[in-house]
Amino acid sequence: MPPSKSSVYQRSSMVLIFVTLLLAGIVIKQNDDLQILVAQSNWRPEIQRDHVAETFEIIDSAMPSTMSVRLNHECKGEVRYVAPVVGGGLGNEESLVYCVGTNRLVAVDATGSDVVLDSRVSMSINDAPVLLGVERIPGSFTVLATFMAVPCTFSTDDCGVGAGLVGANIAYNSLAHTVRSLKNYPSVGTPVWNNAGTKAVFPVMQIGGAGCDDRAIVGYDLENDIAKNVTTEVACEFDFGNATDVEGNPLPEWGPIFWSSNNVFIAALLQTDGTWDEVEGEF
Repeated sequence: MPPSKSSVYQRSSMVLIFVTLLLAGIVIKQNDDLQILVAQSNWRPEIQRDHVAETFEIIDSAMPSTMSVRLNHECKGEVRYVAPVVGGGLGNEESLVYCVGTNRLVAVDATGSDVVLDSRVSMSINDAPVLLGVERIPGSFTVLATFMAVPCTFSTDDCGVGAGLVGANIAYNSLAHTVRSLKNYPSVGTPVWNNAGTKAVFPVMQIGGAGCDDRAIVGYDLENDIAKNVTTEVACEFDFGNATDVEGNPLPEWGPIFWSSNNVFIAALLQTDGTWDEVEGEF
């Protein structure tokens, strides 16, 4: 005897609920792991303000909390402080330390061995690099660092919404002690990495302006330093079904994203009628 329509409907509903809970659990775990991995220690070196360093001195330092590798910004030259411009993309920092002279970014591990990741000479406040961020790629020995001079950080110019947003520019493998320069790491969003730590997808984030930013999901290939759109669909950041354009018309929203393999991801898409679709992408 064939199953009744009601029993088929009940089973379908149960499957949908199970899949929804499974997706939510995976995403919550990924997000929790990521928050733990990108957390940085609060330690900062005690620095004499506005002085000349005759030898290399540590003026800033950061490390992922789950790795015994610390990245130190060293200065040989004039050590100075400045208050960053409000809205310059550097949060609520009261002041920033910078170096006019020779700047080095040095990775130091638990054994005390060090590797110079970057070295450059700055002539003024305009080209002085700062250590903006350090994060570990989950499940790997790779540390990503953002160490650069950033437009609109110190100036009083009005550079517009999104000014000062930059992505990581250095990848350091703490096991192999190898360093790579990155040019295309996305500047916006919290990455969701595959298990191999080789590729990431970046959920859409609202930057500013009226209405929501409806965009494709961005994928990043670390090995080839390539960032590109990896969906043809466009949607807004998840807003519980409240995303609209500048005229108030509802727009679709991206939901949870997870990897089904190291090359394939699945993203949930909330349509304007309240239904959910799955978007599968590969790169």
